[in-house]
Amino acid sequence: MELCEAIYYRKTTEFFSNKKLKDHLIEDVKRACDNITYIDEDLNIQAHVIDKGHLIHFLMGKECKIKAPHYIVVTSDGGKDHLQNIGYAMEEVVLFMTSLGIATCWIESHLTKADILDCLKTEEDERDFVRDEGFEVAEMIKNAELDESIGEPCIIIAFGMPIKSEPLFRTRFAIPDRKDISKISKGMKGEWEDVMELVRRAPSVKNTQPWYVLRDKKGIHFFEKVPKKAVLRDMSKISMGIALKHFDLACRERGMTVVYKDMNLRNRIGGREYFISAEPRNYVADDLDDEE
Repeated sequence: MELCEAIYYRKTTEFFSNKKLKDHLIEDVKRACDNITYIDEDLNIQAHVIDKGHLIHFLMGKECKIKAPHYIVVTSDGGKDHLQNIGYAMEEVVLFMTSLGIATCWIESHLTKADILDCLKTEEDERDFVRDEGFEVAEMIKNAELDESIGEPCIIIAFGMPIKSEPLFRTRFAIPDRKDISKISKGMKGEWEDVMELVRRAPSVKNTQPWYVLRDKKGIHFFEKVPKKAVLRDMSKISMGIALKHFDLACRERGMTVVYKDMNLRNRIGGREYFISAEPRNYVADDLDDEE
């Protein structure tokens, strides 16, 4: 299953089986997490696979609403648009897992940096190996480097297999509860309307669909309707990154090359805040109305 195809089938899973995934699937997920890419390469974003889900259950306690056998904890040092970059990077991993037949769910992080360090070190300690003095010294150095390189946990992705009563996928022609393209974009005509079909299918916090896409003679611009509730704002920014990944995948599928730029647009569209612009190579905007 290609990633664009996975967009049609992927659904959020809230009830997971306790059964662990086979080792080869865990290794596939780890490789995907080791090779994440995002727009701002200066950011430090890392995705850590926690094979033993009970560690997350213990650390999050009552805040762990979604119980799964495995988790991915995404960390970052922060920086401009780091949450949007996280959404952009990790949605590709989520869709890759969908193509492997793995169920997923985005959940808020209630972990600290110390928590994720404990998880990673605990998983390492539980492996079977013989320790000698030289190994212990190497471990101390490794742990010190780990402490230095990892940022704060920003989001968690639960994954595994759903319980038997919950389907793994939505059907190919299911119509998701999403806004019409006309409500979330302007100027996206012709082949761009096909691109927007995949953007509108992106998951978002509380299904708020905060994105608005405007195409004009300068490029294609993404705006966010910032939630009034402060508790939703971080997840909303991650949702924006997820939508941008859907846009990116749709363009790639059609052989369209785009370059992402911060055009620093100050104008707000219907109270929405500017996020980023996409500039297609060999850009032609002749089909746009003059007033746009």
